[in-house]
Amino acid sequence: MLGAEQKSIILDFNDLKRGVDLTSEVETAFSNQGHGILFVSNIPGYAEARKNLLVQAWRLAHLPEQSLKALMHPEVYHSRGWSCGV
Repeated sequence: MLGAEQKSIILDFNDLKRGVDLTSEVETAFSNQGHGILFVSNIPGYAEARKNLLVQAWRLAHLPEQSLKALMHPEVYHSRGWSCGV
C-alpha cells in the first residue's frame, strides 16, 4: 500500500512540447513506490476534445453487438478495441 506521503506526478504539456527532460518524474511515477500513473496539465483544447470523445464513446457503445464483436481483440488482452465488461 502506498504511504500518504506519495504524491501524484503531474507533467506540464508545455514542458513535454519543449522537450524538457522529465525522466526523473516518469521514473518516480512508475517506480515500485509510485502510483503507476502520471498526469499531464495545460493540454490545449483538452476540454473540447474530451467532450467530443464522450459523445463518440456513447455512439460506439450503442453500435449493434455484431459490430462491437468485430472490434474485440482478446489476443492483446483487450488493451485495444472494444472490451466493455470483459
